[in-house]
Amino acid sequence: MRTLAGAAPFEVGKSILCRGLDEHDRIINVLPVRVVRDEADLVALWLPMGTLSIKPELIDHTPGTPRCWVDGNWRLTKSAWRREVLILVRPAERWATWVKWSPEREFQGWYVNLQSELTRTRLGFDH
Repeated sequence: MRTLAGAAPFEVGKSILCRGLDEHDRIINVLPVRVVRDEADLVALWLPMGTLSIKPELIDHTPGTPRCWVDGNWRLTKSAWRREVLILVRPAERWATWVKWSPEREFQGWYVNLQSELTRTRLGFDH
């Protein structure tokens, strides 16, 4: 994991931001999360249902057609998270496991998110 010089682990329970960056280091999403664990071997973050986040949205996209993400055809929009998610990341890896639950707290499976290595910032983590 890339880190800020002298940055200490985040405290359990602390609210931080997990930001996705594109290949030009532009922010493409922002997830406010709570720290469950922040250690050298594992970072665990909780994303509660209903959390307001920022996500990319295609402009003038017709549902059912292929999505094309190019400059100028998308924008960042506010969105409320619709399920409970526990995000598990081994800091040096380029993927994260997202464990998901429904609003009724029923296990809905897991998802592997391919992403850049975590970078610790003063706000949380970028990837």
